[in-house]
Amino acid sequence: MDLEMRLKNCKNCKHIFINTGNSLCPECLEEERENFKKIRDYLWENPGSNSKNIHENTDVPLKIIRQFVREGRFNSL
Repeated sequence: MDLEMRLKNCKNCKHIFINTGNSLCPECLEEERENFKKIRDYLWENPGSNSKNIHENTDVPLKIIRQFVREGRFNSL
């Protein structure tokens, strides 16, 4: 596979990166992991919190919180 076919635009920041099977560049992927960790840790201490409470206490944007909910990321917490 040539390099041109392996390049991809990040769905978040639109920067070009080498496709490793993810739709996010390494920087955005790390940011996503950190946001998820903040939310997970907050929910561990504050079960039953709503999106607004999570946003106000973690500074994770509501858009990101809603995306994680749609993806079912908190179903196993």
